[in-house]
Amino acid sequence: GGNTISVEVFKWHKDKSQKYTRHVGLAEGMSRDGQLNEERQIAAIAALKTLIEDVKEKNSGRKIILRAVGTAPFRAQNNSESSSSYGLKFAQRIKDETELEVEILTGTQEAEYAARGVEDNDGLVINTGGGSTEFAILKNGEIKKTISIPLGMRHIAAAKNKKQFIQDLLDTLHKKFSEQNNL
Repeated sequence: GGNTISVEVFKWHKDKSQKYTRHVGLAEGMSRDGQLNEERQIAAIAALKTLIEDVKEKNSGRKIILRAVGTAPFRAQNNSESSSSYGLKFAQRIKDETELEVEILTGTQEAEYAARGVEDNDGLVINTGGGSTEFAILKNGEIKKTISIPLGMRHIAAAKNKKQFIQDLLDTLHKKFSEQNNL
């Protein structure tokens, strides 16, 4: 993600998981066109390597299946539904250096995954990360609408006029939700 590299280890024969995280601030210093900062890329890859080693060491002798997903920093430019060329290049770099293939989630997918983790039948699920915020509206247990906007904590921190930046994004969000009038 834009702020944190996380690895969650699920033990299928038991009903629990372990979570390992490293804060790397991948979205920090990202250019407007989505180019990732070289230092942040190096930090992210180093964190991935450490997390992979930790997981393998603590789960020695067990079959381990690793799955990597990338979010806002891989989508970047305007948080589009498609991967940015910079995101694709970074995903390839991760594969070259760690052997992990990164599945780049669209904003819609990220919102849907966040919503699936909620047990309520009705409501609004909000997932705020370092590079984006996802919203999912649930009605009768079904996902009715998802929206992903490039409003993450790293973007706010980097904005020169924070108040205007947030207001512009909230206006966009209001417009997107208003377009869905059958909720």
